[in-house]
Amino acid sequence: MAGAGAAKQISLPKSGRQGKLSFALTPLADAMFQLLIFFMLSSSLAPYSLITLAPGQTQAAPAPDPAPQAEQAPPTAPVIWNLGRDQIRSGRDVVALDRLNAHVAAMPDPASASIILFTERSARVQDIATTLNVLTLNRVGSVQLVSTAGR
Repeated sequence: MAGAGAAKQISLPKSGRQGKLSFALTPLADAMFQLLIFFMLSSSLAPYSLITLAPGQTQAAPAPDPAPQAEQAPPTAPVIWNLGRDQIRSGRDVVALDRLNAHVAAMPDPASASIILFTERSARVQDIATTLNVLTLNRVGSVQLVSTAGR
């Protein structure tokens, strides 16, 4: 035996693609599809600040009186509230949100009241939800929500 320590060289069959590297896109497409599914399932489609507003129940309108009424009460002016963190400002009055129910109940006629609610930068989404819930429970006639966060 000539050269017992010599290694025997084995050659592999050569392919027809000499010098060309191939790149399979299937694993990359699978990884991208899995990432897409992950992000679709982990994100919400609606912004967190959207609130579903349910109008208060209205009472059935009374039947019209055949006799004309001599004098009708003039419509009330809208009340302007500024909603901040845990409080509402109405003119010089400041009402904490935990006392808002008593404040609205003390209004002369909440059903015909019209409230314009300006939200300040310090107001949280929970403050808005609490205020709208109190106004709905007290059957306030009209509420307009105005955001002042852009100012």
